[in-house]
Amino acid sequence: MSHSAEEGVHEASGATAPGATPTDPGKEPSIGELVGKMSSQVTGLVKGEIALAKAEASAKVSKIAGGGVLLAVAGVLALYGLGLAFLTIIWSINEALPLWLSALIVTGGVFLVVAILALAGIATLKKHKKFNVAPQEGLKETADALKKGLGK
Repeated sequence: MSHSAEEGVHEASGATAPGATPTDPGKEPSIGELVGKMSSQVTGLVKGEIALAKAEASAKVSKIAGGGVLLAVAGVLALYGLGLAFLTIIWSINEALPLWLSALIVTGGVFLVVAILALAGIATLKKHKKFNVAPQEGLKETADALKKGLGK
């Protein structure tokens, strides 16, 4: 079949390819065609927005992960710095006392701070242990309110 014969067959059947404009340029598209185009355009738009949101989330997660790594490195270095600070205190006390006694004093001071912080933490936990989470009570109250609202 020649090219013009194929066009004639398509024109006679009235068939158009999906997403194609009608063969008659003067003819306005039907409501069905417009709804079909709109549906495919909305689908494409939603898919594009989802892809954009995924890309933005991925970039944000990468930046957050980088920040987390930096904080972890800072924490490790802070622990080394704390050890060096204790060593400096020991050497400072060593000017007046023997080295073993200055180390014992600093170690005792560290454990005293640890004990105070541990006792404060235990007291806080005991104080807040009284707060009990009971979601089933809230659900029961909601169900009762719904029954009362529905008149049952």
